[in-house]
Amino acid sequence: MAVVGRLLLVILLSQGAVAAAADVTVLASGAIRHALRDVFSQFERATGHKVVPHYEGSLVSRRQMDAGDAFDVAIVSFDVDDLAKLGGIAPDTRVVLGHTRVGVGVRKGAPKPDIGTAQAFKSTLLGARPVAYSRGASGVHGLGLLGRLGMAAAMQRELRP
Repeated sequence: MAVVGRLLLVILLSQGAVAAAADVTVLASGAIRHALRDVFSQFERATGHKVVPHYEGSLVSRRQMDAGDAFDVAIVSFDVDDLAKLGGIAPDTRVVLGHTRVGVGVRKGAPKPDIGTAQAFKSTLLGARPVAYSRGASGVHGLGLLGRLGMAAAMQRELRP
């Protein structure tokens, strides 16, 4: 994470719009709030500018960007190429910092679930009480997956955001 933090600091320092700003508005996922805290502090000490972070889920950040809300830097978990084509961001400023994955976890001490096939995954979910999901992009993806597997209605009572 330290490498990503240093990379973010370099990106923030290199943004032309940032150089003239007293406040730097940053759209970012709440999932990386703690990792960004030190980066933002370093940036503020190095430049004298104040970082004003807006931590939201990626879907909210996307809606804000689509609506034209003002920001200087966006650190998001979705591809922004289409926003660059529409003029929402400068096309030459996109930098891939990493990749995210969606995972499955169980309570400590619980047996490892069988998710090796679609049918085993379905059976595991149908037997789970309750099933938690995030309110971000991975949660939306998971809920969509339940729909595609034809089990959204069967899981509805067990789902917990």
